Amino acid sequence: VFPGATKLQHWSFADPSSLTGTEAEQLQRTREIREEIKKRVQAWVRDVKTWSEARRSALNR
Repeated sequence: VFPGATKLQHWSFADPSSLTGTEAEQLQRTREIREEIKKRVQAWVRDVKTWSEARRSALNR
């Protein structure tokens, strides 16, 4: 997305297909994993916006 800008992201999450327990327990854990992913993606988007705005500001000086 940004030429020359790279940052490696590695996020470990449990594999929902390997969950054990009752169907309800598996569903609950899958939802928890989904929320973990959502939070990390939202934080990443905030970081990208902050970086982008800072870079744009620096270029406009």
